[in-house]
Amino acid sequence: VLGGAIGTGNRLGTLKVNDGKSGTLNNTANVKAIQIGNGSTLTVAATKNVTAATVEGVALDQGTLSFAGASTAAIDKVGNGSKLNKVVIGAGEVNFSTTEVYKATTTHLAQGTSVVTFSKNAALELNTNFTTETNGTGQIKLSAHDRTFKGAVGTDAKRIGNIHLMSDKTITFDQANAKVYVNTITTEVANQGKLALTADGIELYASVGDAKAFSKVLIGNAIGAVTVKLKDNINLTL
Repeated sequence: VLGGAIGTGNRLGTLKVNDGKSGTLNNTANVKAIQIGNGSTLTVAATKNVTAATVEGVALDQGTLSFAGASTAAIDKVGNGSKLNKVVIGAGEVNFSTTEVYKATTTHLAQGTSVVTFSKNAALELNTNFTTETNGTGQIKLSAHDRTFKGAVGTDAKRIGNIHLMSDKTITFDQANAKVYVNTITTEVANQGKLALTADGIELYASVGDAKAFSKVLIGNAIGAVTVKLKDNINLTL
């Protein structure tokens, strides 16, 4: 357990969690690079914030970054050099406020009140599979710019509760044959926001724009025809 603030004067160079070890940040941390080893977990305590240029595995698909509760994660690149194995979101909202690269095998919403937000004003690819602990719970909030999902979202047995678009931008699903299980996909303002399905074989199991319609649903890409399956209601402005 690291109880004191880290990097409050000068930013710490590297914080490394060795293989098979775990650590908890119980205060604010400002670090250039965080590396998490195989079978290891770095936990950020609830209400504590972390600032880092990079957080990644020591090697590919290693390490878990876990948030016990609400936090601002000003992490520029998650899994950029070596993709993380898992990011865990606890009870509360975790805002990835500066993230421009996001790569983790799994992003898990561990509590019914788990919310993960991506708010940097730049386009972002979410190279991860989103899962939830309890069927119909957990929220993914997307603000400021376009967001592209490059993995599966939820499962048939455990659907994500909601994906919410907070600005007039585009949500894109761009992973071939991905299945997207979400109770609802919503937009902040009626008749704003677009939903794009750009990879072949996507299956979308979600109710889209029920209370507030999206402006457009786009299917296809510039390369050629794609086939998708829409399994629930879609409400859009025509």
